[in-house]
Amino acid sequence: MDAKQAPGHEMEHMHVVPDVEHISHRAGTLLVGAVYDKSALGNHEIERLPTRAIQDLKKTKDGKTILIPQPTDDPNQSLNWSWARKHKMLFILVLPQAEYWHISPSNAGRNLSGDIFMLGAGGVLAVPLTRWLGRLPIFFWSMLGGFAMTIFAAAAPTWISFIVARCLQGLFITAPQVVGLSMIHDMFFFHGQSTQ
Repeated sequence: MDAKQAPGHEMEHMHVVPDVEHISHRAGTLLVGAVYDKSALGNHEIERLPTRAIQDLKKTKDGKTILIPQPTDDPNQSLNWSWARKHKMLFILVLPQAEYWHISPSNAGRNLSGDIFMLGAGGVLAVPLTRWLGRLPIFFWSMLGGFAMTIFAAAAPTWISFIVARCLQGLFITAPQVVGLSMIHDMFFFHGQSTQ
């Protein structure tokens, strides 16, 4: 049975694959089960959506934003923690570094900036290199480089050398993250890719 023609409650248990011509600009981002992203649809499609599926989603306190990912009702899930508890955890992650290097906590968090920037640069390099040399060599050498940079970061004698190690670590460890998606596309049909 076509999911768009399914009556009310059956829609909640079905995986719906959208009509590609309506969402080709955002393929794969529209539906997950019965969870809908209204911004990806045209007005004529919004009218056809079951309102119950949208109403059942958890939203922010003001009710305007759908929470992604959807949290459970478990108070121990990190998505359900209070603002103070979430930021206390972030502080706990940064404070030991600040004490070790004798710098302020705000400076201690800066090593992430270079690392995250290099994750982006590594992706730009990993994809063409993978197409040229193949996936296995790029996976192997990037993991070996990432492992070496992790050891370098752990043994870094100064704060600057630690930042350099973290930046290079970000550059090397990107390949499996960006190339792994193409492996999923090679092995699974469209409707099963989001669950892998």
